[in-house]
This record gives sequence, structure tokens and C-alpha cells, in this order.
Amino acid sequence: QKEDHSFGQFLHEIYDSKFLLHLGETKKESLVDAPLLSKEVTSIDQYKEIFNDKTCILPACADFFDDDAYFAFMRLGGFNPVMIERVTSTLPNTFKLTQEIFQKAPGFENDQLTDAIADGRLYITDYKSLEIMKPGDKPVPKAVFCPIGLFGVPKEGKTLLPIAVQSHQTPDSVIATPVDGEMWQKMRHVFNCAEANMHQLVTHFSRTHLLLEPFVVAVGNLPEDHPIKRILHPHLEGTAFINFMAVKTLVSPGGGVEELLMGTLTSDLELAAHWLQSPGFNGLMLRPFLAARGTLTAPIDYPYRDDA
Repeated sequence: QKEDHSFGQFLHEIYDSKFLLHLGETKKESLVDAPLLSKEVTSIDQYKEIFNDKTCILPACADFFDDDAYFAFMRLGGFNPVMIERVTSTLPNTFKLTQEIFQKAPGFENDQLTDAIADGRLYITDYKSLEIMKPGDKPVPKAVFCPIGLFGVPKEGKTLLPIAVQSHQTPDSVIATPVDGEMWQKMRHVFNCAEANMHQLVTHFSRTHLLLEPFVVAVGNLPEDHPIKRILHPHLEGTAFINFMAVKTLVSPGGGVEELLMGTLTSDLELAAHWLQSPGFNGLMLRPFLAARGTLTAPIDYPYRDDA
């Protein structure tokens, strides 16, 4: 019989030998001993020191990550380019944007908010659903932000630009535009943190790992020579193992999810479960998903959509 050298067999072997757990502990110890993590970091340049030949290469965006155009581009070609929606009628009533605030944004000084909406030039990312999350306290007390970000294309332009970010969904929320200096920097950071939480818990964990698991189980119960199993097996191989390890190490008390994300572990899982059921499997297919958000045929440079 031919020896099995598949990736699945490799995963089975390292699981049996606890190799992966040992490797994880080894990497953890080496990172703790790293110079960067043994002292207080007070600048971006110090943070960059962690990127080298022994860890990972410094990403190109390190030189322009705080550029406003790049901030807008991240909604279309970043790590979670699935949340942006086209504004087709009115803005959320929880969003405090006025004509005066709108015209503060570079590129929109001589524009009208009503015209931008009518022309279909405005796009929004609303993280109201993060209200499910309760502030966590591990390893330190945290805050939960549920921001709203508004982006748009100027009248004579083609590039998406940021217009405003609001910190929460309440009337006393802070709202800032790109001309608001330090406050704008803070609001951008708030928005990116919220997007990272949404990406990890919903786009990645819920709508990838959890959504696929029933199919992994079903395909695993098909006969070895079943054509569907032969087609899907290479795409699903290792998924159940990865999910198992995630539950044991990441999505568990004291794990990475509880320590790195904004909410408590219980509320994190509630958020993931909520979005696993909405909009349903068929609604997550690319074309209907983008169509529901008004971005399927939107006239913008949308790498995620266009490449897919």
C-alpha cells in the first residue's frame, strides 16, 4: 500500500505527538524574550523592530499606513473588505453627520451631502452589531467601540476617500473628519480596531471556520470514491483539526481571543453565532452578498470584488 504523505496525515501525526502545542510554546517563549516585548514601546519605529529576517518581513504599508487614502482603500482591498455598503437613500439616524461636517472632509469642500447620496457616491461601514460585545477585562480592562465610518468619491474623482468616523452609536459620540488632527487619528484607530474584531470573530471565525465545519463532517461520511468527496477533499483537508485546535487554544478561557479582542469571551461567541445565521448560506455567496450591499456594480476600484 502506498504510504500516505498527505497534509492530512502530517496534521494527524503532529496532533498525536503534541508537536504543534510544543512548537507554539517554543515560539511564545522566544517572543517573550524578544527585545521589543521586554521594554515599553513609545514609537512606531520601535514597533517596526519586531519585523526582521527571523520573524517576518516589514509590510510595505508600514511607510504609509497612516495615509488617509490608504485608510479608505483598506475598506476595499484590506483584511476585511466585505463590510462596506453603498448609501442609496439616507444615512443611519444614529450618525451625527451634518452638511457642515461633510464639507470639512478634503475633496468634498464644495459638495452637497444630498447630491453625494443621490449620485451614489457615498459608502458606509456601520459596526452597530458590535453592541453585542461586552467590555472584556483580560489582561486589562477594555472598551467596546461600535463606530460608523463614512467614505465617498468626490464629484470629479474616482478614488474613495474618508469623510468621517463616529466612535459609537449614541448621541454623545465623538465624530471626526480628516482635518481634525489628533482626534482623527484616534477615530481612525478606533475604527480599525472595531474592524479587526469583526474580521476575526465574524468574517474569519464564524463565516469561514464554523460555516465550513458541517460540510467537512458531511463530506467525511461519503464513500472514498464519491465524486463530490474527491472534488471537495483538498479544500476541506485539515479544517476540522484547525477548528478543534482553535477551540482548545484560541476560543477558550485565557486564550488569544479573550486577551486580544475587545469583548468578553461569552459576548465574542454570541457575536460569532449571530452572524453565522445571517444572511444565511446562500446570502453569503459573493454576487448576492455584494448586491445586497449595493457594491456589486458600484463604479469604484474594488480589488476584492474585481479579483473574486
